[in-house]
Amino acid sequence: MYLLILEYNLIEELKIKDDVMVGELIACLVGLGLPTISAAALPLLIYAIPSWKQQYHEWSVASSQKLKLEDDASNGLYGRLKESLLSVKGQDLQKEVIIDSICGWSESKKNNLDCKLGGLVIHLAGVSGTGKSMVANILANELSKDSAIRISYSSINTFDNRSCADQLFGSYIRIAAGNVKVKCNTEYSAQLMHNPNVIVQIDEFDKFMMRDDSLQALLWDISDTGRLKIDKDTYIDCSDTIFILTSNASRESLKMKMDKLINDDSDTLELVNFKQAFLNRIVSVYFEDFSQETYKEILVDRLESIKNYYLEKYNMVFNFNDDVLNKISNELVGMKTGGARNIGIFTRKLYSAINYFKRRNGISESYNENKYDLDVSYNDKKFEICSKNEVSSK
Repeated sequence: MYLLILEYNLIEELKIKDDVMVGELIACLVGLGLPTISAAALPLLIYAIPSWKQQYHEWSVASSQKLKLEDDASNGLYGRLKESLLSVKGQDLQKEVIIDSICGWSESKKNNLDCKLGGLVIHLAGVSGTGKSMVANILANELSKDSAIRISYSSINTFDNRSCADQLFGSYIRIAAGNVKVKCNTEYSAQLMHNPNVIVQIDEFDKFMMRDDSLQALLWDISDTGRLKIDKDTYIDCSDTIFILTSNASRESLKMKMDKLINDDSDTLELVNFKQAFLNRIVSVYFEDFSQETYKEILVDRLESIKNYYLEKYNMVFNFNDDVLNKISNELVGMKTGGARNIGIFTRKLYSAINYFKRRNGISESYNENKYDLDVSYNDKKFEICSKNEVSSK
């Protein structure tokens, strides 16, 4: 019986689950006189099977990109990250903390200022809709692009009796054709094993923590030693890996938790079991609720895109005055949860009002030769649209 130790990516990308290909592997092992084959030696075996050679090469190149932490000719890392985050409205202090943390960690790595420096763990917390995931996505795209590893609680189809850390970054045994035992790394641990120099984005981290605190222990170890433990015999060097975590929590509950942490003898926080020693090792950034001015900035951008769409497609010009922006942004501030996602409530109301105006005035579903110059008002939580000059000539 042969024990094949394969990476999950290769099993998926090369379709090794196919019985014929498992048979080819066993035939090669027999021919080479090998009882086992490890993930490290697998590329040599792959190249011995001509039909797999090109496929493996394409997979290898695509998944071996590294973090882009170097300064470019025109802009340093700080300037590059700051420019990339301009699209995120508000949270200016929070963005500065994140950028400074990445730049400081990168500088320490580059100059060997701290030989014990492990991977970087950044935790973005705050109510839903305040820009946490957007910041995490932008950083992942800017620093890792296609090689970034993205994990979310809702993307896990089923949870078994393993811990969250084992299910995401562990290994398992699969029985293949001919009763062959195949030791496989999980999808994410295989990606990290192949290329640990990446961004790992974990959304809804608080939900993982509510199941168990194994991810906390794993990230604690990575922050301290830079090592990610897959099983008792296997570690991945993640000292050059950046983990970005996002959690949904209100400012009030976070303040309550931090007060408890500071004033209580307990070493845990309420609701989610964040240990003080863990918090001391990571960069924690709390995203505040948006102010009315920030909501107005976001609204201006959103309404501008709507105006451009209807102008180009229907030759309709919408005019929004400051009173509309003030009323909507004031309502948004009054909503305690949802953040910028609540803007969708108002845009849907606006679309309904536009469609009603089009039906009432017989406006066709195509570009109109006559321009419609329209005023938009917002009263009693409803949009009203009226023509400025009835219908004006183009």
